[in-house]
Amino acid sequence: MMGRGRKTPLTARLQARQRAAVATRALIILRAAEGRTNTNVAALLGVSVVTVCKWRGQYIAAGLEGLLANPRSGSRLPEQTAHKVRTRRARGDSTRAIAEDIKVSQSSVVRLIQREP
Repeated sequence: MMGRGRKTPLTARLQARQRAAVATRALIILRAAEGRTNTNVAALLGVSVVTVCKWRGQYIAAGLEGLLANPRSGSRLPEQTAHKVRTRRARGDSTRAIAEDIKVSQSSVVRLIQREP
């Protein structure tokens, strides 16, 4: 068991990875500031053009703070949809049938069911 305040190798690795990700984002901004195209920056840094566009947009919107990773939204199904899933599941319908009828992914249905007590 780990004591509080002790860094484990896993924690250190995670922190190093996070620092490397922020450094890459900063390099995206610096290379773009040199006048390079998004395609050129992506090729230079070994990332996708989508990644370059994302982080340039984040920087424009929020400055340096925008380069820090935002927590994922963890968005959930709207309550009305979740109610339909619960009702159909209580009737014994399969997750696949529910997903097809309600027009959501089967994995969303499964996650909702797994969260239920």
